This record gives sequence, structure tokens and C-alpha cells, in this order.
Amino acid sequence: MTTSEQAVLRPKTEPGRAEFIALIALLMSTIALSVDLMLPALGEMSDHFGLATDNDRQAVITVIFAGLMLGQLTFGPLSDYIGRKPAILIGLGFQITGSLLCIFAQDFMLLLFGRFLQGFGGAAPRIVIVAMVRDRFEGQEMAKIMSVALTVFILVPTFAPAIGQGILLFAPWQGLFVTLLAVALLGGTWLAIRQPETNTNPSPFDAGRMLGAIKTVFTTPVSLLYATAAGCAFGTLLGYIVSSQQILQDLYQTGELFALYFGITSALVALSTTVNAWLLNRFSMEAITGSAIGTQVVWSLGFLVWITATGTNPPLAAWMVFISVALFLVGMTFGNYNAIALRPLGQIAGIASSILASIQTLISMLVATVVGAAFAMSVAPVVLGSVLMGLVASALMVWARYLSKRQAALADSSESRSSGT
Repeated sequence: MTTSEQAVLRPKTEPGRAEFIALIALLMSTIALSVDLMLPALGEMSDHFGLATDNDRQAVITVIFAGLMLGQLTFGPLSDYIGRKPAILIGLGFQITGSLLCIFAQDFMLLLFGRFLQGFGGAAPRIVIVAMVRDRFEGQEMAKIMSVALTVFILVPTFAPAIGQGILLFAPWQGLFVTLLAVALLGGTWLAIRQPETNTNPSPFDAGRMLGAIKTVFTTPVSLLYATAAGCAFGTLLGYIVSSQQILQDLYQTGELFALYFGITSALVALSTTVNAWLLNRFSMEAITGSAIGTQVVWSLGFLVWITATGTNPPLAAWMVFISVALFLVGMTFGNYNAIALRPLGQIAGIASSILASIQTLISMLVATVVGAAFAMSVAPVVLGSVLMGLVASALMVWARYLSKRQAALADSSESRSSGT
């Protein structure tokens, strides 16, 4: 980037702490809004496009994660080479383009392409914001700022369906994409006008370094195993999200109260992150994650046995109790899985986090697609998915711990031999 280009991207004044937090929280919320704002409108969109089966509407949600997966691989490294600010602005450009395609789409495939672009572009603020905060702040101050911003990010899914439901009272489903367009334009304008570039010394592109980092990630089995386990955990959540509109509105006939019921489950996921942070003062990440996943398996298996024995769907109240507890337990694992996966990759944390995040997104998208496709006016696929993904995640954790202990034993043995000589 030339000096003149950097000057254009560097405002004369820098936003204060409060404004900076508000800006990054808004930018980080764009991808969550893109997902959860749509949920109340899936039935209306299915009718508009005359979809062959009810489950086809789920692609409106899952395809955005396909774009997110590729975007995470792209914008993380790109921000190291061209700067944080231009990388985010490019991503927002893709989001704006995707929203415009969705607004004017007369064909379902064009709508899905627009959703793909929204996910691809939405990866930029989701990935790059963390690096931007790390550029400007350090240590405890960085942790405080990210904590506030992430709280907003986590709470967005709680209120987004209600916002979407409110918009649908006054506008057709295209109004939701107009809202996403407005949020992206607001965030991009705010960023361009107020936020200076934080990566003032961009790294030159180094293909050898990039390939070396990729090789390191894929030859670190412990990191891959925990990333895969994280994908299974998030797949449990995403499998519920893609089925939630059909479960709550079609199966349980909640109507306009859909947003309320969905918001309750989202709030439990948000609460779980707070509980996890408190527990980390007393227990290890491995202990908390193992206990949460083990409890999830037992809880889900017991519920699956009950609904199988009765041969009917549970009452709405029973379903809400089950899914709220299950998602609370899943929510306690996300941050721990990622932290453990990145622990051996500290020297290449930026590129590694992009690669591992893409792996998690791919796995969760595949899980959600299978769970969603199995929906047939029954909650059983979501419950079975919770059981199976919990078991797989538990097995991966056991495998990872075995490898870690084996590596530690080999290192001690090598050190002992060296001392003996």
C-alpha cells in the first residue's frame, strides 16, 4: 500500500475507547445478524420461491456458512498484507453486493449466491477485528475490550429474530436484506471516516511463510482434533438453528412468538459463556469441556430414549427445557476448544486461527445440513445430532489427550537421554 493510500485510510482523529468498542461490536454483529435476522422469514421465502420441499429453505442459512468458511481463509492473512481497515472494507463490499442480490433476486439460486457473498464478506470483520484490537491494545486492556464487544456479539442472536419479526410486520422479507445492507453501509462508513489503520507496517506477501504455516497446522494433530471437536459442538447448535423455524413455527405453531422462544435458547448460550469464564478461575479448560460434553451426551440420550419410547414429539415446554440445557452445555465448550487448539500454534496464531476456524465452519455446516435434511416434523434429528456429535467430540478429546501425554512422555525421555550423555 502506498503512502498516499495509507493517508486516505488514516483519519486525523482516533475514536475513543467507548466509540471504538461500539464500532467493532457493530462490525462483528453483521454476520450474526445475517443468520438470525432471517429465521422468521424462512416460511415466507419458501412460499415466494415455490420451493419443492419445506427443508429446502434451510439453505438460506447453511449457504452463508460456506461463504464464511472461505472468507475466514482469505481475510485473516489478507489483513496482514494490505492492512486491517482495507481488508474489512473489502469484506463489507462483498456483504453489500450480496444484500443487493438478495433484495432483487427473482430466482432462489441467485438468492443463495447473494447469501454466499454475505457470508464470504462477513468473515472479514469477524476475523480481522480481533487482530485490529490486538494492534491497538495489549494484555488486560485488550481482554476487557474484547469481552465487551463479544458480549454484544453473543447477545445479537437473542434479539435478531425479534427484530426480524418486527420488520416483517411492516415490510416483505426483502426488507430484512435492506436492513442488512443499511448495517453494512453504516459500519463501513463509520470505519472509513473514524478509524485509523492499526496495522501500520503491513507484512510483504511471503508464499513460503504461508505454506509453512499451513503445513504446521496440518501436522499438529492435537490442534486439528480439538478444531474438529469444536466443529461438532457448533454443528449441534447450527443443526438446531437451521431447523428452529420449522420446529417452533410449523411443528409447535408458536406463530409470532417464535422470536421469543428462540431468544430464550440464544440467551442460554450467551449465559453459558459467562459461566464458563467463572469456572475457568477454578478448573482447567479440558476439565470444563469434558464435563460439559459428557453431560450433554447423557442429557440428550435420555431425552432421545423418552421421545422414542413415547413415539410422539414432546410438549413445547419439555422441548424448551431440553434444548435450552443442551445448548447451554454446548456453549460452554466453544471458547475452550479454540483456546486449546491454538495453544501449540502461538507462533502462527493469526494464520492458524483462520485455518482452524474454517475447519470448524466446514464441519458444522455439514452436520447442520444432515440434521436439517432429516427434519420431518419431528425433533428427533436435532436430539440425535446432539447425542452423536457429543460422542464424536468426546472421542476426539480423548484421542487428543492421549497424543498430548505421549508427546510429553517422548519429550521427557529425550531430555533424560540427553542429560545422561
